Amino acid sequence: MMSKSLILCLLLLAVNNVFCQLDSLDREFGQVSIEDLKMERYDKDTSANALILLDKGKIGYDGGRGLIYMDYHAQIKIFNRDAFYLADFTLPYTISKGTKIEANTYQLVDGSVKKSVVTEVIQDKLSDELYTKQITFPGVVEGVVIEYKYRVFSNSLADFLPWYFQSFLPVRYSEFKVNIPGAFRLKPRLYGYKELDVYQDKASDAWHDMRMVHVPAFREEPYIKKIDDHFSKITFEYESFFADSWEDLNKLILSVKGFGETFKRLRTIKRFLPFKEDLKQNEESLKRIHSIVSNHFKWNGLYTLSFSDKPKKVWNSKVGASADINLLLLMFLRSADITAHPVFLSTVENGVVNPDYVTYSQFNALAVYAKIEDKEYLLDATSSLRPFNVIPDGYLNGKGLVVREDSALWVPMHLNKEIEIQTLTTDLTLDLEEEIINGNARISSVGALAANTRIVFNDNDTTDFRETVKEMYTDVDLDSISITGLDDAYSNVQVRFNYEAEDHLEAVGQRFYFSPVVFKEMEQNPFKLQERTLPIDFITPIRDKYIFNITIPDGYEIEEMPKQEKYLIDNGGGEYVYQIEKTSQGLRLLIRFNINRVFFAPHEYPSIREMFNLIISKQEEKVVLVRSK
Repeated sequence: MMSKSLILCLLLLAVNNVFCQLDSLDREFGQVSIEDLKMERYDKDTSANALILLDKGKIGYDGGRGLIYMDYHAQIKIFNRDAFYLADFTLPYTISKGTKIEANTYQLVDGSVKKSVVTEVIQDKLSDELYTKQITFPGVVEGVVIEYKYRVFSNSLADFLPWYFQSFLPVRYSEFKVNIPGAFRLKPRLYGYKELDVYQDKASDAWHDMRMVHVPAFREEPYIKKIDDHFSKITFEYESFFADSWEDLNKLILSVKGFGETFKRLRTIKRFLPFKEDLKQNEESLKRIHSIVSNHFKWNGLYTLSFSDKPKKVWNSKVGASADINLLLLMFLRSADITAHPVFLSTVENGVVNPDYVTYSQFNALAVYAKIEDKEYLLDATSSLRPFNVIPDGYLNGKGLVVREDSALWVPMHLNKEIEIQTLTTDLTLDLEEEIINGNARISSVGALAANTRIVFNDNDTTDFRETVKEMYTDVDLDSISITGLDDAYSNVQVRFNYEAEDHLEAVGQRFYFSPVVFKEMEQNPFKLQERTLPIDFITPIRDKYIFNITIPDGYEIEEMPKQEKYLIDNGGGEYVYQIEKTSQGLRLLIRFNINRVFFAPHEYPSIREMFNLIISKQEEKVVLVRSK
């Protein structure tokens, strides 16, 4: 058995090896290796047009000026002309005094390093608060290394955060240090899927040393809510902004003047209640109150967390931010003795809330949690075109914090189980003489999809909507387009039209070939990468159904038609069904495309990609017709 002293020695040796490897990639300003200049491509990403050799930042505090500063140093290897855009650099900053920048270009000439110093720096004042310095690196050709460093000042630490270890280019070495006096005690939060190679801090001070090496380039992938949440990056908050627990924060929120104390005052609310009927503790009353509030207000487009004024003034204004509208909804529900509490959430644009990171600043919007007997609801009344049990897509983002008098409660923002449902039914006939397909189609949208459609087109007339429908199906000529259900939150949105399709039917010799899928689920597979590192988020489950009733002219019969298919995503994640059969008039094709879960981990990606590939290929398969014998 190994002795404790031997184990300790081995651990220290391993740590020292890590630091040695990191130090070998570090550079001081003006230090460029011949090996880096000779490098023709990065062996860890041979497709990269450039490589960030060095990306170093240090934040400190200038006590004499009472300002926070950042020192930054970067070296970038340019492999080919597609990365020449990196040679034009603009530095924005907010405090002009003390800001300086130095930059060089390095090139290998006859085996020796040639340095070209940037001598021209263009300074510009964009406003009283914003300045820029612009430089263009001289002598940029394929294979050069460009380098720059600068110091900038700010009144706020937030101007220098977050720090991105990852970029759209691969990064060989990234280092970020924070050294601020202990009065500014900070707490870090790391994002992304790569661990820090080095992290050192001092508990007694706001001193942090963080490093990553060989950080892969960030690849933008479809079906991601907020790209920025998936970069490897770090940010900080002052520790004084933190509560010790969510229970503490819950109590703090309820004690805030203008929030917790305000919506407890139901006596004031009852003086201007907009309903006189005797409402009960049931879903019908909840729906009625939601309708009253959502039809009364016009949302001003702002997300907030508390009342902007006294509730009566907010009500009389008829215009409000999200919290104004939803807190009045909450108070009206409570006046009808329906259990209701505010829900603090973070919209998709704001990022996902981390329950392990206790801070108020993660939230930016407010919804309402209601409970009737054992049934729970999430409500938002910012639009009268959305049913009471369908909240905005932007709210469907992780979990929300239900703020209650007794204790805090986390709820999934998909609590209502919103779903996008669409059914397309079309009857089509084949004009073999003209080689044209004629038909009529009916598209019905239900649930979240119908709500989103109503909201998007509420301010447009039906003529604009018709043009939008035409743009959706550019390979067919549409006519007689009609739309219903745009004004009623509880109706399906129905679109009807006639169409002609010229490119879906062709004669080859004595045979006719046509694709029965006149309206496609998708034009191309959005999942093109062989492997995926990020999770997949569809926002809501999907239920799509396509029904094609095809009439075949007399005197012709089917010689060949596509095969039936059924593909299942693992663990009940979804399915694709292609079911085609002969009928007395010709053919009937039924296609079902279901995504049953919202979230898929990266290891499930191959199954999803394969299903989408199958959808694309089946859309192109042909039915072959010949004359009857």
